[in-house]
Formats: sequence, structure tokens, C-alpha cells
Amino acid sequence: MQIFHRAASLVTGNGTSWRTVGFSAILLLAVRGFAADRTVSQLAAAAAAGDEAARVSAIDQLADQGPAANEAVGDLAKILDDPSARIRAHAAYALGMIGPAAASAA
Repeated sequence: MQIFHRAASLVTGNGTSWRTVGFSAILLLAVRGFAADRTVSQLAAAAAAGDEAARVSAIDQLADQGPAANEAVGDLAKILDDPSARIRAHAAYALGMIGPAAASAA
């Protein structure tokens, strides 16, 4: 329990309780989804089709996986031609987070 209090003070610096920080973390996970529940190939497929918010979420989850998402490089490279500037920006960021394996997409 003490570690949560310490984390709360480090994160907020203003005396916010660990409950507030924990609640915020739970909300963030609920909004972003649980990356561990979906494979890289499932996330790549979700990034390619659907509504913009769902696509951005899938792309960001790929970015969060970093180099472990290297099998999605080809799919993300195709997304760089998407009509949506928001989608293109998130895909470019995800490729950068994947690292050297994404160099071929440049």
C-alpha cells in the first residue's frame, strides 16, 4: 500500500491520494484497452479498418509494444497513405517506436 502512496506523490506532487491515481489508471486502461488481450496481428488488422478512434487505439497499442510489434511494420507502412492525417501521424509514431525494424517503411 505504501508504494501506491509514493507513486501518487511522485505522479501528482500535490498530495493526491493513491486512490485517485489508481482510479485514473483504471480509466486510462479502460479507454485505451488492454494491449495484452490482442495479438500484434489482431491489432494490425484493427488499425487498418473501422472507425478512427478504434484505429488510433490499435495503432497506439502497437506503438506501446515497441520492437515486439515488428511484424506490423508492413501494415503500418500502408497506413501512412491513409486519407486521415490523424491516422497517418499515429502510424508514423508507431513505426518510430518499433525502431530499426521499421526502417524499411521510410
